[in-house]
Parts: sequence; C-alpha cells; structure tokens
Amino acid sequence: MIDISIFDPDTLDTTIDTLIAISLFSDKKAEEPYWDDPTFGSKLYSLTREKRTPQNLVLAEQYATDALEWLVDDGWIENLTVSSEYRDDAIIVNISPVKKEVDLLRETIT
Repeated sequence: MIDISIFDPDTLDTTIDTLIAISLFSDKKAEEPYWDDPTFGSKLYSLTREKRTPQNLVLAEQYATDALEWLVDDGWIENLTVSSEYRDDAIIVNISPVKKEVDLLRETIT
C-alpha cells in the first residue's frame, strides 16, 4: 500500500492538494495513458507489491518527483520536496510543496 502525506505549512489552497493527488494516484502506463497524455501520472502503483527495501523508497521518491514536476514547470508551485518512509506495511510518501510567491499588483498590470 502507498499513502501520501501532503505537508502544507502555508495552507495552500485545495486546488494544489487535488492536483497532487490526481498526479500521484493516476497510473502512468504506456498502454493506457491518462487523458491521452502518456507523460501524466505516476509509477507508484508498481511498488504496491514490492518488498521493503531502501531502493524502493528511493524509487517512490523518484516516481513522485517525476509525477509532480509539471506543477513546478507550469508555475503552480515554486518547488517541492519529497521524502518516503516505511510505516507498517505501507510506503508513506511525504510531499512538501512550496507556494509560489505572486505579486498580485504586477500580475494585474501586465
């Protein structure tokens, strides 16, 4: 089992949390792309029946980072940190998004 923990110190809006959840829990499979986009989603599903190894924790972090990179690229967030750990029979993936600073006055003028 894989569980996601989104640590949001600045209480980002639920839109970001929803985008993170959709990105991580949509399976990235070449034969069944999500919304006809083979680059969307994550490979976290592939770790659900794997043994508890340090290498699988590294893979979980990499899969999560890859799945969420578009949020940074498209300007939804400034950056993010990802960590993982085993808890009981689950891999816990911890996501800490960093809110993008926006100058509202400047955005309105331009």
